[in-house]
Amino acid sequence: MRSQDRILVTGASGQLGVYLVGELVGRGMEPKIWSGKQKGRIKGLELEAVGLEDEGLVRSRLSEIQPTVIIHAGAMSGAEDVRRDPVAGAEVNINGTRTIAEWSNEHGARLVYTSTDLVFDGTKSMWSETDEPGPLLEYGRTKAEGERYVRRVGCGLVARISLLYGPTLTGRPSFFTNVLEGLRGGEPQVLFTDEWRTPLDYQTAAEVLCDLAMDRQKCVGVIHVGGMERMSRYELLLRSAQGLGLERGLVRGGLASSQSLPEPRPRDVSLSTEKLREILPERRLRTVEEVVGGM
Repeated sequence: MRSQDRILVTGASGQLGVYLVGELVGRGMEPKIWSGKQKGRIKGLELEAVGLEDEGLVRSRLSEIQPTVIIHAGAMSGAEDVRRDPVAGAEVNINGTRTIAEWSNEHGARLVYTSTDLVFDGTKSMWSETDEPGPLLEYGRTKAEGERYVRRVGCGLVARISLLYGPTLTGRPSFFTNVLEGLRGGEPQVLFTDEWRTPLDYQTAAEVLCDLAMDRQKCVGVIHVGGMERMSRYELLLRSAQGLGLERGLVRGGLASSQSLPEPRPRDVSLSTEKLREILPERRLRTVEEVVGGM
């Protein structure tokens, strides 16, 4: 990023957001940081509560800050939360993204929007950027709708991100850390063997997103940001357990297809990252063993 850039990170208090703030600060930047409701400080920076559903407030603060680069990671990101309250999910994920995208287009700001692999229906593997979204989950639908607005931005980039994992920096547990804590306590953990993703660790995701935010010209449209290997949650946690020296026998396999779930789930939303490797050939993706080795 240029020294004169004014950077804004939405969703800064989230699992990925804290890593993004840390990465930017490590690069000598002092971004403005927003959360939906939370206040406080992250990496010495003041966290401002700006609800993305409040169009007037969002536009007012954007006009005051005048960011030249926006990393829009703010969202209602819990799929079950969006299913239970689709109106709130749409307000944040669709309307909030539209407001930011329209402002970015009006003011020539670089916008990087974190979308999800769950915009796909799971009927094949290794989805590419040219594949058409067809979300099954309401959460995926709201993110796909948000993508439409970002793709209209002259300097806009949709970054579809796969399943994220790794240490939490928020002070709040994640699904991944909860499972590991269960294993450490000797409790069996059942994970699906018939759903596939391309898991990526938070730190690498933050590094990649910051790299992409710097590149205003070469990378617009859509890019997939995922890990190097296609695997199930079962395999991810089995390898994590082995890397941490935990009892692998406590990691048990289960079938999503045998569960009665409130929404149909996509079976395979693994992402092809060929485009990412072409654009950022120097950015090496970490293996599961490398990620958990630092935990």
